[in-house]
Amino acid sequence: MTKYKHKKQSKTNPGKRYVLLLLLGVAILVSGYASLRYFNNKSNVNSSPSNVDSNGDYLNLNPPTEEEKQQADNNKKALSKDENENSNNTNTNNSSAVVIISRLGTYEGQVEAAGYVQNVFEDGGKCLYTFTNGSSKLTREVDAFRDVTTTICSGVEIPISEFANKGKWQLTISYKSSLYEGSSTQQDIEVQ
Repeated sequence: MTKYKHKKQSKTNPGKRYVLLLLLGVAILVSGYASLRYFNNKSNVNSSPSNVDSNGDYLNLNPPTEEEKQQADNNKKALSKDENENSNNTNTNNSSAVVIISRLGTYEGQVEAAGYVQNVFEDGGKCLYTFTNGSSKLTREVDAFRDVTTTICSGVEIPISEFANKGKWQLTISYKSSLYEGSSTQQDIEVQ
């Protein structure tokens, strides 16, 4: 005959076990949720949560279109051709530059503006920001520099206090270099 040893039963109350298991489960859920929040926030530090900037303007975050890719290739080819052909050229009949206003808005007491030259890929030009309101005029000249496919006009930040009066102002950006010149279409901004 086999002898069986009798196990002693735990004197722990089953209700206490249930409460301890429930507390352990809640602690695991809370720590898991906190970990997910931490790692999601950490991975999104350098990414923009939306496609709207601080001025409420839409940002195109889509991949480049075939037309934009072709334009980039054409600019690259034109750059190497221009550098070879025009290295010693002092052209007095400047070619037309297509200037685009890419940013215009007010933020924290300043008017901010930026632009680029769509069909030019060079360093050394100048961009002139001209704000007008009736007979009032405010200008800023900045350096331009080549980017991957365009020429960038350095942005400007002008305190609103420098504008002669409040109301609707018009901005035009002009670009000039030894080879190109042109102006943007006029855009309005309300200065308050």
